[in-house]
Amino acid sequence: MRAALRRPGLWLAAVSAAVCAVSALLWSLAGRGLPDQTAAQRWQQQVPFSQVSVFFSTDAGMDQAGVLAMRGQIDKVLAQADLTGPAWTDAWSAEGACTASAGTNSRPARAICTGGDFFTFHPLSMASGWYYTEKELSDALVVLDEPLAWQLFGSADVAGMAVRIDGWPCTVAGVAETPRQADESAAYGGEGTVYMSYSLAARLWRDVPVTCYEALLPEAVGGFALQTITGAVTVPEEQRQIARNTGRFSLVQSLAGLGQLPLQVQRTDRVCFPYWENAARAAQTRASLFAGLAAAGALWPCLYGGFRAIRGSAAGLRRLKKTILRKRG
Repeated sequence: MRAALRRPGLWLAAVSAAVCAVSALLWSLAGRGLPDQTAAQRWQQQVPFSQVSVFFSTDAGMDQAGVLAMRGQIDKVLAQADLTGPAWTDAWSAEGACTASAGTNSRPARAICTGGDFFTFHPLSMASGWYYTEKELSDALVVLDEPLAWQLFGSADVAGMAVRIDGWPCTVAGVAETPRQADESAAYGGEGTVYMSYSLAARLWRDVPVTCYEALLPEAVGGFALQTITGAVTVPEEQRQIARNTGRFSLVQSLAGLGQLPLQVQRTDRVCFPYWENAARAAQTRASLFAGLAAAGALWPCLYGGFRAIRGSAAGLRRLKKTILRKRG
């Protein structure tokens, strides 16, 4: 301890190394527990895949026809790149408000309207029942979250029960647990939520703007998936935001994100993110801060170690020179 106090550089190097280690650990944990960001890892085939998301403002005019047009453009690019073998998938969603009722109980709820392979991207933990799919004979199947199920039925074990969404008769396919991860839980909020098919929403409401599109594409070369999606989107930049989910918590992306922190905490466009993207951006901001602290903490020990090594080498050379001179004398 006394030696460290006599060498403030050594003490500072030790403190900096501790800051680096703790920050690196916190950085590695920042993106944990966000399954909405790891769909590519679950989808991997013979070639690596990347997950890319596009978020639209409600006035961007994106609807199911626009989604199908994007699909056609993506298929065309994949065919040109001879990547028609690996199966790719996508999903889209919209948000709205509805009234859910069962018997004499009625509650306002958030409606997440889904299309495509939505639950591949968002594998909700289920308290009972299971997801609906596009292959169902009826699009009147819905998933309630636990708070809404308890409010309507007094139980979470209600798969197969009848429920009305804005008066439309539906069947509960399953009940989803609310997110447990801290960022997702904060972004999700306490509002009861019902997941329904986009086709049902289009029947209930005249205008259902798509606000989120997601795709899993083969990553033939670095940046191919992001470039393909960007080329397929025809909406002006001020009405959309594109995010590459895969690798967004890597060290390189976290350090690069330091220069984009102002854009993470303030918005200058009209795009509203769904809860899972808000959670990811909160975690991404934290990851960038911890990565920056880890890099800063590693700087002084490296400089100090390099200085000590150079100083030690110089002293060794001086001793060697004296030894040679004594032998010659």
